[in-house]
Amino acid sequence: MTVAAAELKAKGNTLFGKGKFAAAADLYTEALVFIGADNKELRTILLLNRALCFRKLEKWEAVEDGCNTVLRIDAESVKAHYYLGLACHHGNPPRLQAARNHLERALHFAREQGDTIKVCVDCRACHDTAHTYLITQEDIWRELAQVQYTLWEQQSAQRIAAYNSLCARLERLLVEEDASSSERELLHEVFDGALRKVRVLMRCLFHAYLFPNASKTFQDQQSEPPSCFMCPLTMSIYRDPVTCESGMTYERSVLLEHLAKVC
Repeated sequence: MTVAAAELKAKGNTLFGKGKFAAAADLYTEALVFIGADNKELRTILLLNRALCFRKLEKWEAVEDGCNTVLRIDAESVKAHYYLGLACHHGNPPRLQAARNHLERALHFAREQGDTIKVCVDCRACHDTAHTYLITQEDIWRELAQVQYTLWEQQSAQRIAAYNSLCARLERLLVEEDASSSERELLHEVFDGALRKVRVLMRCLFHAYLFPNASKTFQDQQSEPPSCFMCPLTMSIYRDPVTCESGMTYERSVLLEHLAKVC
């Protein structure tokens, strides 16, 4: 039974290398029939190979189904979490929060297991490099950054809309209050400048004390990041910062590369 599954897997690998992803996925599915429940390693390989085929075909629901099955076998599978993150990000509709959770886990387990993860169809038998490419922490981080930026854009738009609605509502309340009193109308004519200042002060008090979350709107403007968030070697935003005994902070990968050269 295992021999038949291995043969089907090898044929699937060949088809994958030729870009025939649908046919390869069918062979991986057929191979899964011959795998016993106790052979978890081969079952995981076939499921991930098939998930990668579905990723190429952009069948995101099928990617999710296969990767969820893998996670029930191995909860720390970097590939499964990474593919699930892609599926949640690019599926219809996108589920950005779930995508971020899976990509964060993929990045965490990738750092624990090593910098580079060999993916694509598993060709241990034939060692065919044409079937192999690499997923690095950089790939996972880049996808995670896109998800986080999209989440920020959505949350920013919601805060700005709420802030503008609040301003319009306060303005209407102030106008209605002025129009309801003849005495205020008189005061408005006599002390026009003073009342305008009072309006500004009231608006500031409302924003500062009654609606503290509205102030976050001003944080949603795009700007250059502070220098404390930038690695002095790469001049890019920190992704995995480490602090030396001297108190200086650097990007981990760059520091390790430098130490490997000088030590």
